[in-house]
Amino acid sequence: LLYERQDPAAINPLRRLLVNDSSPQAKVHALWSLHGLGALAEADLLAAISDPHIRVREHAVRLAESHFDSSPKLLAGAIKAARSDDARLRLQAIFSLGETNAKVAAQALIGMAKNTSNDRWLRAALMSSSSRAAGTMFTELLHDTNFIAAPGGNEFLRQLVTVIGARHEPVQFADALTALANCPVETQPLSQ
Repeated sequence: LLYERQDPAAINPLRRLLVNDSSPQAKVHALWSLHGLGALAEADLLAAISDPHIRVREHAVRLAESHFDSSPKLLAGAIKAARSDDARLRLQAIFSLGETNAKVAAQALIGMAKNTSNDRWLRAALMSSSSRAAGTMFTELLHDTNFIAAPGGNEFLRQLVTVIGARHEPVQFADALTALANCPVETQPLSQ
């Protein structure tokens, strides 16, 4: 009913619920209701992205995606969430970081790739989120001998090359070719 009526009188009570209620479910409902009313503000998301409850943070990261380019604080919150011990929050943050062109997000994704060992779910999330930063990720990971030696490292690089080729972006393609050309033959994982 809140969504159907689009009643602006519901906005302030929802904001109070988001900040003052102890129930994580109530906070998540408040977040999505504010979103549905077109009233979800940066301050609401900042409060939720630092909430003590993991599921509230997870939903806040998802809802904050469209604000990353205009809010460095929300982007920093998502990067922090990507380092969480909670798998669902970490996966959501990785997916969400793929929605921005910010260089700091690309660096966070590269850091996650280096530290995921051979976790296929995290690697799949990283691959899904890599399209905007595939060239940067490929170049940096190609020159990381620890990454190449890690289980799944070569396969991840092969998949990144596929993403780069599928995107048809000449700059990323040229960067990948340059990185391969400058990589010593003995450490070139893709030459095999």
